[in-house]
Amino acid sequence: MRTVPTTTRLFNISTEIFVFSILTRSIFLPPSPFQGPEWVWPVGYFLRAYLRIARLRGRPAEADYARSFAMAVLSGHFVEVQNSHWRGIPELTQAKGRFCPGSNPIQAWSMSCLLEVMSDLERDQ
Repeated sequence: MRTVPTTTRLFNISTEIFVFSILTRSIFLPPSPFQGPEWVWPVGYFLRAYLRIARLRGRPAEADYARSFAMAVLSGHFVEVQNSHWRGIPELTQAKGRFCPGSNPIQAWSMSCLLEVMSDLERDQ
């Protein structure tokens, strides 16, 4: 049975797992026999939550690390935008961000979620 971890459990997992998971674009669920296409937009929601929780904890070093981490993740998406004929983020990807046939080459939802993260980063400077 696949379940999404609770917020408490999720944020007690070490940062290394977060880094591995977000960079490989996994979504924190146990392995499944079905490994279909991956949605891009949840990355934005995850980064916004990660930044907010780091800020609310009141530890400047954690907030700085969260900002650096978010910018590192966004830098990968920036490369995708620069290399895309459409100058955007696709709707779906295959494992590790590979091209997904049948996916829209650009999706407003994916782009808007990442733009919200950038807005949060700018506002919190």
